[in-house]
Amino acid sequence: YNGIVYDHNYTLCKPFKENKNKYKEMLTEAIKELEEELNKLPPPSGQDIEKLKQGPREEAVKDVDITEGVASLEGIDVADDSEVKAQKVLNVEDESVKDRWSRYIGALGVEAVAKQASSSIFLTGLGAQGIEIAKNLVLSGCKRFTIHDSKLVTPPDLSGQFFVLPEEIGQNRAKACFTRLQQLNYYVKVDCMTDKIPITTEGIDKFFEKQDFNVIVVADSDRDTTLALADYARAHKLKFVMADVKGVCARVFTDFGETFEALDKDGEEPVEVMIQSITTANPGVVKALGSQRHKLETGDEIYLTEVEGMNQLVVSGKTINGTRHKVTVIDPFTFSIGDTTGFSPYIRNGIAKQIKLPKKFKFLPLRQVLENSALPLDENLTFVDAAKMDDNVLIQLGFEAIATFELKNNKLPRAWNSEDAKKIWEEAQILAPKYKLQI
Repeated sequence: YNGIVYDHNYTLCKPFKENKNKYKEMLTEAIKELEEELNKLPPPSGQDIEKLKQGPREEAVKDVDITEGVASLEGIDVADDSEVKAQKVLNVEDESVKDRWSRYIGALGVEAVAKQASSSIFLTGLGAQGIEIAKNLVLSGCKRFTIHDSKLVTPPDLSGQFFVLPEEIGQNRAKACFTRLQQLNYYVKVDCMTDKIPITTEGIDKFFEKQDFNVIVVADSDRDTTLALADYARAHKLKFVMADVKGVCARVFTDFGETFEALDKDGEEPVEVMIQSITTANPGVVKALGSQRHKLETGDEIYLTEVEGMNQLVVSGKTINGTRHKVTVIDPFTFSIGDTTGFSPYIRNGIAKQIKLPKKFKFLPLRQVLENSALPLDENLTFVDAAKMDDNVLIQLGFEAIATFELKNNKLPRAWNSEDAKKIWEEAQILAPKYKLQI
């Protein structure tokens, strides 16, 4: 019953772990109690039984024309406006900008939106995934957004790339959707690049010459080009993001440099815990009210408020309210906060409020990560299936096998093709020992 104990009500489920028959006993008691309560209810009258026999009333159904109230598609203008309007400046201090992006500012905060508004972003790969990223970035706003793609529009693009049309098959993907992206938001300056990205150090330096990008996003590129962009970003202290999707599997890699300070480690709202008790001990132990989980982590900081009692014994008039404490988690319902022996006994009430502190992160370069067998995982990620905790390594092996196939054959494997599948399998067998896997 470990899963039940730790994923649900800890206090209620703890006896299940201690006694394997306890769950059945408690369930039997609950059924018996339910039967007793149901038997207390008065039996249905003859009138009630007749109503049940008759069944529900059938109400008259009004026939409605399916086209009633629906606009005719012929009357809607869906043509592109090829005219690019005057560029606007995205300034978060501007009241009109604040009003337009009020929900976005409310979700991320003014500081985060201001940072994005001053960013110059380079995105390569305008496939189905790339266009979704591009659309979201343009709508949310940045200083300058440059799209890049050296590939041409193909029939498969029409199934997911929603900014290209059938008549644009054979045209460059970036050029085909450039105007439509710009029309989404004239506060963002959208540029377009179509030259193939070189993979040599000298070539890529020349490719980005006189550019002022501070973020590079790779959405669709072969492994050598991706590594070249990652190395360039690392050398020039740019933020690097790689997003890769193959079928139903996906991976994301970020490199924000040796030291990156986040204002908030997880982006969640600060936790507030209603207090049931605080001990006067070293360390003092705080218990959450009832069966409430505190959701804090060891190392978090909190401050206490609305606590009755716990006056300082040395300084008159001072209480534990307003004091800050570092948390050490004991279990999902209790945590310690350091020495509380200098306070009088706890009486009642109180709230522990989490203090959001900046946190520094150290990122590894993409090339180093791909050479290692151990994969770095974001601490904010959670496993939803404990039986498949190693699947991330298998998925990574699959991505690497496909990337090797693409480099050797200058194309991605064909769908439902046994010949290509066999080659992928052979590449996976070669790479498996690196990840300590047997396949």
